[in-house]
Amino acid sequence: MATAVLYGVLTSWGFAKHNWLVAKWVLSIVVIVGFALLPLSTATVGAMLVCIVALFALSVFKPGMKKSKKAKAKNLD
Repeated sequence: MATAVLYGVLTSWGFAKHNWLVAKWVLSIVVIVGFALLPLSTATVGAMLVCIVALFALSVFKPGMKKSKKAKAKNLD
């Protein structure tokens, strides 16, 4: 994780350039800390599962991203 933060801070890509990326980082930290610190109960595991599904959805759909030129051209046809 430290390497990713260094790349985000030291390169032109930026860390907080996309809101969905920041949300993925926050959810990742919630899942890691949640499993490490919270007692395993049905509610805890359910909450972590919801966070993992949200991480997957953010990885696939990337809200706020602009469509590529190919996708725009396909929609015009």
